[in-house]
Amino acid sequence: MHHGQESTDSRKDGNLLTNGENMSDLEQVLDGIEDLEVQIRDLATIRREAFIAAKSAGYDTKIIRKVLKIRKNKKAYNEEISLVEAYLSQLGK
Repeated sequence: MHHGQESTDSRKDGNLLTNGENMSDLEQVLDGIEDLEVQIRDLATIRREAFIAAKSAGYDTKIIRKVLKIRKNKKAYNEEISLVEAYLSQLGK
């Protein structure tokens, strides 16, 4: 917004919050975000527990993290491996 221009968006000048219905909408939005934050914390705990279980089963969690990263972006990984192999081939290794 340029200096001297009036806001046409009621959310920017606070009018949104003066309407009771909009306050209810805002509360629902905030409640939803707070619920998501709780779910994120819960999932982080579950994830930590999964890594603890993997470590207890004898797996290297550093390698598990690497495998997960590779699986997330398989195409980029394959391109990277191809380049590494090409470089090693040029070096005669």
